[in-house]
Amino acid sequence: LSNSSQLYTNLELFRQRQASATTTLGASVPLSLRFEAVRSGAQGNQLQVFFTQTDRGNASKPTVLVYPNAISIDLNATTGSESTVQDIIDALKNSTAASQLVKVSLVEGVATTRVGDNLLTQNPVILSGGGMELVSQNDDYFSRDSVLTQSLTSGVYYLGVSASGNADYNASIDGTGFGGQSQGNYDLRVTF
Repeated sequence: LSNSSQLYTNLELFRQRQASATTTLGASVPLSLRFEAVRSGAQGNQLQVFFTQTDRGNASKPTVLVYPNAISIDLNATTGSESTVQDIIDALKNSTAASQLVKVSLVEGVATTRVGDNLLTQNPVILSGGGMELVSQNDDYFSRDSVLTQSLTSGVYYLGVSASGNADYNASIDGTGFGGQSQGNYDLRVTF
C-alpha cells in the first residue's frame, strides 16, 4: 500500500478434501473400488452406499435407488450372471440422481470381476474424510508482509487472510475467529 497499513497479516492456504471410501466388494482377488462424494468438503461425509443381492435368474444389471444421503445398489447374484464391477460403475454413472451424490472409479483390479454373489462384509460403505486441509501458513509478524510460495496439485483451494494472532478460525462459520492483534487495509497479490 502507498500508506503503510497497521494490519499484520496471517495467511493460510487450504485445500478442499472430498469425502471418500474404498471397498473390495468381498473379492478374493486384488480389487479396490473408490467412491468420492460430489458434495464439497465435509458436506459429503457420512454418505452411505448400501449393497443388496438378489438371485434374479437372468442377466439383469444392478438397480440403483437414491436417497438424500444414501445410495442402494441391488446386485444380481444369479450364478453365471453375477453383477460385475463394471456393472456397478455403469449403474452409478447412468443414474442422474446417483451421479449428483458420488463419483466411482476402479483403483485396483479388473472391471470384469464378478462380485454379485460375494460375501459383502463392508456394507454399507460410508464416505468420510471430507473437509479442509491446511496446506501452508505464514504469519510474518516481525518482518515484511506475509508471503506464501507453494507448488499445488489439482484441486480446490481457499486462501484465508486474517490478522496475526487469529489463526484458529473456521472459515466456513461466521464469528469463529478471535485474537487478532491488529487491523487495517491490505492488498492481496496472487501470482501463478
